[in-house]
Amino acid sequence: RQIVENRHLQTDWMIEKGQPVVLESGIGAIQVLSAGIALDNAQWGELARFLNIRSEKEVFGKVVSEKKVIIRAKTFQK
Repeated sequence: RQIVENRHLQTDWMIEKGQPVVLESGIGAIQVLSAGIALDNAQWGELARFLNIRSEKEVFGKVVSEKKVIIRAKTFQK
């Protein structure tokens, strides 16, 4: 028996569009960090779009914290 207010219906995003983030990519013991900007709102564990500031390329990554995103390297198998 509680009144539903507008703030109860708004999503509290972990990462918001335009927010600066740290992009992390790595294979084995090698880890690469880069600065990025969120292009979408996202929650923990979601796949979202980010802009890599250095390369100016759009990448997809999985949100792991309020400022950190894991980028998966593309691998090709023959």
